[in-house]
Amino acid sequence: MTDFEKNKKIKIDSEKQTNFQLSICKLCSGSNIDKLNLGGTELIICSDCGIVYNSSFKSIQELQKYYQEDYKITTDNIINTEKRRIFRLPEQIELIYIINGFKPAPANLLDFGCDKAYFLDEARRYGYKSTGIEQSIKAKEYSNNREDRR
Repeated sequence: MTDFEKNKKIKIDSEKQTNFQLSICKLCSGSNIDKLNLGGTELIICSDCGIVYNSSFKSIQELQKYYQEDYKITTDNIINTEKRRIFRLPEQIELIYIINGFKPAPANLLDFGCDKAYFLDEARRYGYKSTGIEQSIKAKEYSNNREDRR
């Protein structure tokens, strides 16, 4: 059994179910919900519609404050941004491997909150037609103006 197959079969055990607030899928309202922990991120997997998404949801007010006030890209932090991109590459490749187990490439991939679109770039390299949605104007500008995207 591959690591993906093991991870795919992870069910919410009775001990953790009391802490798990989500009982229906946010997309299809299905009830066949599984949980997967990947690199410290808790993902929700709906077996009914096949969507995989992050389990933590912030309020609209928290998101608006973050993207309008806290989320900034400056010339000084471009180097740190690139270091972060390289540091996260193994995690991105692992996530592509997991996605491939659900839906092999070529396939469409939609990333909500894609930040600077680095994960989307990796997904394209693996044969996915990837699209991102990002609320932050600064992150969209950064992504659209990168040299490797021209």
